[in-house]
Amino acid sequence: MLSTGETMAGTARRRVLIIVENLPIPFDRRVWSEATTLRQAGYDVSLICPKERDEEKSREVIDGVHVYRHPLPLEASGKPAGGRDLAAIDARQIGANA
Repeated sequence: MLSTGETMAGTARRRVLIIVENLPIPFDRRVWSEATTLRQAGYDVSLICPKERDEEKSREVIDGVHVYRHPLPLEASGKPAGGRDLAAIDARQIGANA
């Protein structure tokens, strides 16, 4: 039986998780370029990013990159909250697609 992260050949699968706090993907072109380059190099790439107000999909695969979107939490002042709120994301969803 294979352990988590191993392939049939017995070598470890290369995985990358990118967390973006400010822009949704693929609109953050710098991050999107990095993600697709890693994917082309053979990495399994997952991305967590904010969800646009009119975006319906919370999860999708674009060009082989797994994208997970979350609504931006608001602080009491109405400003988007920072990275501490990313802990609220259920990271188990990412492992389910690996």
